[in-house]
Amino acid sequence: MQFAILVCNSAESVIPLPDDNGVTIPLTAERGQIIWSVYGPDGLAMIGRSEQADTAKGVSNNYACQSCCPDSYVASTVEPVTASVEIGGTMAYVAKEQRSTCNGQPAGWYTVGAAWSSLDNSVATVSSGGVATGVAPGSANIKATWTAYSRFPSFGGCQSTSFQVGPVATINVTCTTPTNETTAFAGWADSDGFPTVGKWTQTLSPATPGFSGRTVTEQDPGSGGPDNCWFNGSIIPPQTAITGGSWTVTSSNTWGFDFVGLTSTTVNYYRAQGRAPCSVTVPQRMVIDCSTGALTYRTNTLGYVIGDTRIFSIRDGSQQSRTWP
Repeated sequence: MQFAILVCNSAESVIPLPDDNGVTIPLTAERGQIIWSVYGPDGLAMIGRSEQADTAKGVSNNYACQSCCPDSYVASTVEPVTASVEIGGTMAYVAKEQRSTCNGQPAGWYTVGAAWSSLDNSVATVSSGGVATGVAPGSANIKATWTAYSRFPSFGGCQSTSFQVGPVATINVTCTTPTNETTAFAGWADSDGFPTVGKWTQTLSPATPGFSGRTVTEQDPGSGGPDNCWFNGSIIPPQTAITGGSWTVTSSNTWGFDFVGLTSTTVNYYRAQGRAPCSVTVPQRMVIDCSTGALTYRTNTLGYVIGDTRIFSIRDGSQQSRTWP
């Protein structure tokens, strides 16, 4: 056990050394009490030595004495008592025990080693070192278990009793929401039978803890359009809303393909009706699944353009075009 000490270096300046709790003896202290103790199953009292010196006044003092019984358990806790992390996020916990001297005086809070467990591994797990990891949305208790000791005088020394303590802390796990999404063109959907439709791949961030296995879905936020290709009497209805697709995020944090464009039948029809060049604008709201409900993380603008000889696919500010047919 480390005690608080005042040490003079060669320059005669005072260097305070902290004890196990990080507490130092104030340089202005004029009086105090020294108490030493051991911790563990051994209930024997401890003999300690105190050495004091004042080089300025030429005074030195040293003595040894035996304390009464070792400190006893008073209370326990896990810190932090309450914490919140996102899925994949971590939180480091510390187990602490408060003790008192045999005279009933508080002996402070001490960090102790403990066995760690999660009372709901489906929400959060915890390592042997007390680091919890969020698994799924919800709340779980993180428990620390260790052996505590209570001591009291008995004939010929001190008697020690041991017992298990198990304080818990609460960890709240929330869904991670993407902070950004980048889009990249992945080619035209010729092999899918849609040569006038562009394919786009999206990457979510942050990369850690990631979104692998979760589902993203496009929703219609309303207020779509205008569809400048449409006209009264058109056999094709206005294209002012997305179709509502869903995709599973891959291990590389990507999802796709998002098909953006008008079918070749639509392109040919509007060209034949003399509508080209014309364009369509469609809003796209993106949400990601969570057990507490879908979370919106982005709203994009999709665009389709029919030119006299070229067609365009536009997603989130990026565009690609090709001559067709």
